[in-house]
Amino acid sequence: MMYAITWNESKTHRVQVGITPKRLLKELKQNQISNVVADMPVYKGMEIYVVNSKTKIIEGATDKNKIGKKILTSNKNYQYITRKHGNYNVSVSKSESMFSQNNIAAILIVGIYLTLASCLLVLMLSRVLKEKYEKENICVLRIRNGLISL
Repeated sequence: MMYAITWNESKTHRVQVGITPKRLLKELKQNQISNVVADMPVYKGMEIYVVNSKTKIIEGATDKNKIGKKILTSNKNYQYITRKHGNYNVSVSKSESMFSQNNIAAILIVGIYLTLASCLLVLMLSRVLKEKYEKENICVLRIRNGLISL
């Protein structure tokens, strides 16, 4: 409750009035750890946790079903990265399948990029060599025809 003091109708006494700050409560609720973390965008196979460092209880997570449970950091199928911030540990977990899928995609993208780059390099080199050859041909023809004297 919040309280406000105002004058009565006859302006002779002050009256204390209790009010519920709905907007303030709504803002505070939106800024709770559980709501902030739940709204964070993550890739499939990735999760973010905010854990109370003393109790080891999850207070915020991208998966709302994990809030209130103890965090597990020994699952072989996941890799965990954790940083301490005040009374909280912030952990990001990624599944092993996510790593292998990302690695294959990254290798494929780099391979395609290198193939295209090499093709463009060969094309550019062939054009430069063709232009150089044509200029040399023109010079040789001019010399033969006596248009240029040495």
